[in-house]
Amino acid sequence: MQIETHHLLEGAANATGVVVIIDVFRASTTTCYVMSQSLTDYFLVGDSITVAQLKKADSQAFLIGKPEGGLDPQYDIPNSPTLSLHHDLSTRVVVHRTAAGARGVLNALRADEVLVAGFVNVGATVTYIQNQKSSVVSLVCMGHEGTLPAPEDELCAEFFMARLKGGEGVADRERIHTLRLTSGAYFFGEAQGEYPTADFERCLEIDRFGFAVRAEQIGSYARLRKVSV
Repeated sequence: MQIETHHLLEGAANATGVVVIIDVFRASTTTCYVMSQSLTDYFLVGDSITVAQLKKADSQAFLIGKPEGGLDPQYDIPNSPTLSLHHDLSTRVVVHRTAAGARGVLNALRADEVLVAGFVNVGATVTYIQNQKSSVVSLVCMGHEGTLPAPEDELCAEFFMARLKGGEGVADRERIHTLRLTSGAYFFGEAQGEYPTADFERCLEIDRFGFAVRAEQIGSYARLRKVSV
């Protein structure tokens, strides 16, 4: 198995084989928390115009997102794994806009298959990849809004690399707590008032979920499916 690491939007566009889109803070994590419920459908979107179109098609759609400004529909919750737990999303259609994760999925046009993952489903995703007997795996660290590297995504990619090579990522596990002093510090700042501080720990829960998440690109959005392993 050939394992490559790519970075940001450009990396997503260049990635081949089975492409794993990693956006730990917070899109990949929120996705897994939402997917743990029995949804009717889940659409991952990179812009608010598409969100509005999907909402128009289904007025009962539950909207998760980071406001873009100017054209935003009324989101039900921001991009928060903790807040997703406050809602029963069973049988609901979910539309989720993110600045990095969704755009990474939609830019991975050279991929044979696209997966969405973070620490919370790393083990299940690795098992899925190994079961597929994939020859090329591309780990894409999406970073902050797809333009700036983020330590949590880099560390998660290292964890994936270790697991794919048969290790446990123990050294990486020991480094996770340092994220609170670097990229994770903003979780505890006053500007993050709409987001629960519990999001930080939830984003770093290793192997909480036993499923992989596949993404099917459909024009300006992607449909997500849960795959149990």
